[in-house]
Amino acid sequence: MLLLPTTDFDLKVLAMNKSKFAEIGCTVLVSTPQVIDTCQDKRQTYKFLIGHGFDTPVTMSTGGSF
Repeated sequence: MLLLPTTDFDLKVLAMNKSKFAEIGCTVLVSTPQVIDTCQDKRQTYKFLIGHGFDTPVTMSTGGSF
């Protein structure tokens, strides 16, 4: 059995309970909670992309660039 999330609302809960699903024979196709946190936060995503050498537009916060 495969559980494929279709929205991002439950991703973190599913990721945190992935092992419980596995116990009943269900594979949850989801990233780790840490990856989800990064992807759901504009600032963290920007820092990750810059830190790994990706060419990405400058991202600004209310206090200026990061």
